[in-house]
Parts: sequence; structure tokens; C-alpha cells
Amino acid sequence: MRIMYLEDELGHAQLIDLYVSSYNHILWLANTTEEAFELLNERPDIILVDVMLHHTRDGLEFIRTVRREGVYIPIVVITALSSPADQDECQLAGANAILIKPITMNQLDRIFNQYGGNNS
Repeated sequence: MRIMYLEDELGHAQLIDLYVSSYNHILWLANTTEEAFELLNERPDIILVDVMLHHTRDGLEFIRTVRREGVYIPIVVITALSSPADQDECQLAGANAILIKPITMNQLDRIFNQYGGNNS
């Protein structure tokens, strides 16, 4: 599976990279929305997005823009924002699923199985 992860915190990105590298997946990391838009050209099978990027909610705007452009790749939000209002906002933006940090590898595995199969 080809996975794109939009995340500005290196530690979070490294944890996902560690998990993904133990399977037969490819992970592309984007630190900014600009990098993420460029990586869309690689045609990921699933997109992981952190809502809070560089102290703004740019992750949500990225999702809205992707959906407005007619891209229907599954998008999973990985965020520390856990209020019902935050979760509603993620769904309204176009997210398919939401994982609240800290996430477990079992949660990530279920998401990969649900949205693209696990190539382990």
C-alpha cells in the first residue's frame, strides 16, 4: 500500500514510518500542505493527515481542498483534538475516519485493512 502522511511533528512521523517499514508498504511524508499536494501526484492509496500543522488547522483545509478537487482517496485524520466538535469538523471536511492520538498500531492496522488491505 502507498501511504502519504501529512505531519509536521517528526516524532509522530517516525513512529508511523517505523510501523509501515515493518510491512510491505511505502510511506511518503509531507511536512507541509504544499509538499502533500505534490505527493498526490504519486497516487497514494490512503492519506493520513494531522489537523494541527505548524500551530494552525491547515490539515483540515488540506482535506477540504483535496475533496473540492474531486480526489476521493481515503483520508484518515490522526489528531490530538478529541472534542465532539473537532471530530464533526474533521468529518465535514471530508475525512473518512479519525484516530485520536496517541494511536496504537492495532488501530492503524485496522485502518489499513479497512481502506486498502494489509500487505503483511
